[in-house]
Amino acid sequence: MDATLADGSRLHVVIPDITRRHWAVNIRKFVLRAHSLDELVRLGTMTSACARFLEAAVVAGLNIVVAGATQAGKTTLLIHRQVPRSMLYNPGRVL
Repeated sequence: MDATLADGSRLHVVIPDITRRHWAVNIRKFVLRAHSLDELVRLGTMTSACARFLEAAVVAGLNIVVAGATQAGKTTLLIHRQVPRSMLYNPGRVL
């Protein structure tokens, strides 16, 4: 089961027979509070050049693939804080 808690944290629960014996519960808390690319630059999450490139790619309507390891910040960047979507003139889809 996947759910979003009231504070924005993500809950993921897996129960037997999917797991071998025990329940698996994962709660992802989001501590970083960035609401713009400039804030991500200020926090050291990305460089200024990276932010400007991402902004130009979004404005140009290019497809962007964000990939990374578990807890690397993919969801924080794309969905949870919706930083790139705030730059869209015509909001697109985030898959």
